[in-house]
Amino acid sequence: PGAADIIYQNLKVGATSTDFMSVKNAFQSVYQKMGVSCTDVGGLWSDADNNYYAGMEPCDDATLFAGTKEVEAKSNNALAVILGSVFGGLFAIMLIMWFVEKRRVKQAKAELAVFKTSGDDIKDLN
Repeated sequence: PGAADIIYQNLKVGATSTDFMSVKNAFQSVYQKMGVSCTDVGGLWSDADNNYYAGMEPCDDATLFAGTKEVEAKSNNALAVILGSVFGGLFAIMLIMWFVEKRRVKQAKAELAVFKTSGDDIKDLN
């Protein structure tokens, strides 16, 4: 079940029991989506013991978000490959078009040179 379902089933009015660790883990699993860090939430401190209550310690952002950052990095790498391929392909097409146009212009100039004559070669036909 999803995090919301775990939280709801454990905290709804009339719930027969509450599994604190399941609820805590469910909340922590969506911290990043909510824009919350472990540091923001902290833990539950006991002044009498001068320590956190057992199981109520703050989580560690590096450990909690490690898997999601890896997925995000892989996603960014895939995007970079896709964009690189697209722009590389467009560059190659433009380069080919430039060479084709350059060749076409060269051929057109060569064809014009065949019909060009100097002024001395023109004879009066009248």
